Amino acid sequence: MELQRERQRQLSHVQDYDARQVLAKLIDKAEIVLRRKGSEITDFLDPYHLDLAKGILRSMELAVLEGGGYPRAERRRLVLANSIQQVTEADLNISVLHLKGDADCTGLSHRDYLGSLLGLGLRREKVGDIVVQPDQAWVILDSSLSGFVRQNLLRVSRVPVRVEEVSSDLVETPAASQREIRTTVPSLRLDAVAGEGYGLSRSKMAAEIAGGKVKVNWRPVTQSSFALGVGDVISCRGLGRVVLAEVRGSTKKGRIAILLQRLK
Repeated sequence: MELQRERQRQLSHVQDYDARQVLAKLIDKAEIVLRRKGSEITDFLDPYHLDLAKGILRSMELAVLEGGGYPRAERRRLVLANSIQQVTEADLNISVLHLKGDADCTGLSHRDYLGSLLGLGLRREKVGDIVVQPDQAWVILDSSLSGFVRQNLLRVSRVPVRVEEVSSDLVETPAASQREIRTTVPSLRLDAVAGEGYGLSRSKMAAEIAGGKVKVNWRPVTQSSFALGVGDVISCRGLGRVVLAEVRGSTKKGRIAILLQRLK
């Protein structure tokens, strides 16, 4: 009963269903480690779920090792143990696959690579970052899936690809590409700011938000009135990311001048 009460306390502040499911699995793994020696590993977590996970783990007497396959990884996983001496980076069970097209693959996007992986039956939580360059890509994933993907991933979209496992230090992260947008908005509401960033009307942006396609700092947000702050990262499915880089004050007409960065 004590464990059940503690679980309820830990999850009581989390309203998002998906986040509750992720954290419930995390608590299950933590309880296994606390009961007996050994270690447990989580799935790959995006920054939002990772931050929630760390918040819960801070109240537990556990050692935590974190990694995502390469230094700048966004999606990462955790190894939980009773002592940090019990685990090494090898316990993260992460492999890096290099995908190279046998034909021109300059038009392939992150969505193309991810779609082909999911088309093989992989679950999203077993795949970490996908680093895309114009003519190649690197896929970070659970090591147990490496052989299956190398054997079965024959093409991405319509492009035949060759797949090989490589060392993590061979991952080439592209330089950030961004476009600055200087504009004004009536308020810092999500629909107003995101609409300017993506070049959509406010009503169209509101529909995207209500449809569950928008996240702020990797957290799902379905309210158009959500108030943004400097540094917030907006992502909209299929449209990339927009950062609210600066708020520059009010204009004579009472609008708010802002600087956005549209990340490509």
